[in-house]
Amino acid sequence: MDETVRSSSPTFFHTHRPYHLCRSGAETAVVFIHGFMGSPCQFDPLLPMVLDAGCSAVGLLLPGHGGRARDFAGSGMAAWQEHVDRALEALRRQYARLLLVGHSMGCLLSIHAAVQQPSQLSGILALAPPLYLRVSLQGLYDNLRVGLHWIDPEDARMAIAVATCGV
Repeated sequence: MDETVRSSSPTFFHTHRPYHLCRSGAETAVVFIHGFMGSPCQFDPLLPMVLDAGCSAVGLLLPGHGGRARDFAGSGMAAWQEHVDRALEALRRQYARLLLVGHSMGCLLSIHAAVQQPSQLSGILALAPPLYLRVSLQGLYDNLRVGLHWIDPEDARMAIAVATCGV
């Protein structure tokens, strides 16, 4: 598993990278699983709370995310679930307790992992679980602008789109 320590949040262009912030002596790891087209950096605001509680924090980057659209197009749900399963298997050897925090599609990946290995997880926090998929023209346009780097740094909406879009 890639380990990256974040010293501060990037200003505008976020680095969509996985991380493993180890707390000395931690028995619990909080594992963040982003959603469709997301990235681990969307959980950055939660990191101080997790670390202050004495837990380690792990942000997974799902295959195809954090890079080019071509990479994203070549990935899918099976690869994402396999990535989560392998990461959790490795973390179980290091921590007594794993808490999963999933956002959107990350909720589905978390629930699937819990169904497969219910005794291996201490809990799930599901943030915005998908009940249905709604695609808007504005959302498509914003993601296209991010992908093509047609971004005005003064546009707050685009700053949010850049921060949350990992493709």
